[in-house]
Amino acid sequence: KDIVSYGMAMQACAKVLQWEHALGLLRDMDRERVAPDAIMYAGATKACKLAQRSDKLAELLVDMKARGFTPSEQEYKSSIEACEKKQHFEVALELEATRIDLRSSQALEREEFEAEKMLEDAVNFRIGKKQGGLVGKIWGGEFDET
Repeated sequence: KDIVSYGMAMQACAKVLQWEHALGLLRDMDRERVAPDAIMYAGATKACKLAQRSDKLAELLVDMKARGFTPSEQEYKSSIEACEKKQHFEVALELEATRIDLRSSQALEREEFEAEKMLEDAVNFRIGKKQGGLVGKIWGGEFDET
């Protein structure tokens, strides 16, 4: 058994709303030491969503996050909607809070990346100035456009 075989089985489960089998496949993969990927989780969440198993959707999203996968914005939204339809409002609120936390941390990571990039650019600019390259010549007033 490999990831491709499991993937084909997961697609079939999602198509025919076999959420129990989809979750069973994930357990089987654990037993066989085959690491599920994001596509496997997407298939399982689709099966649970189509079968209106919002309780299982929430569990899957938590499991995905615990395994280092980041559920997509759409996966969160569709799971929250499914929970609301089934009147699982507490689960919906938990998922919404998790989604907001995730978006906040992603925004913070982007800001940190941009700050690091700006610092790197500043350092490279200073290095160019010291090495007497074009930047250094412009900075030092040696470059004359005329």
